[in-house]
Amino acid sequence: MSHRAHFCVQASTVACLLLAIALTAGCGTKGRAITGQIKIDGTVMSLQPKQVVKVSFVPADPEVFSQMSPSDRAAFTTTVGKDGTFTFTSVLPGHYWATVADFPMFPYGDRLSEHFRKEPKSIEIDLNAVKPVDLNLKREWYREPRTKR
Repeated sequence: MSHRAHFCVQASTVACLLLAIALTAGCGTKGRAITGQIKIDGTVMSLQPKQVVKVSFVPADPEVFSQMSPSDRAAFTTTVGKDGTFTFTSVLPGHYWATVADFPMFPYGDRLSEHFRKEPKSIEIDLNAVKPVDLNLKREWYREPRTKR
């Protein structure tokens, strides 16, 4: 192999390595645990025995959201504890919209669905700061649950 050909092989190998490093640099970025609490008109929510409440975070940037797989989107949903608290194990910092689903007792419907259908972007949260998240719902957002199906 000529000296020039050997140099070209080395240069292309180095270029490939640099490209691989650049592409994987963000892969080590981990999210952090986020804790929070649901409140209704400023009062901490406590759940009834068969009540199920779920919180979802949706990235405020539509481009980020469109690039998420269904499993990524599912990771942005968690179940609220009986004391109104919730935890996400790994969320990247950024701006999100939060939605809440409140099922008083299956098979009744979600009491907040009408509000979040009309106003899906009613709760904006900033997860750039490391602090617990308070999601304050308004009593007026609630409607009576649908009857059993």
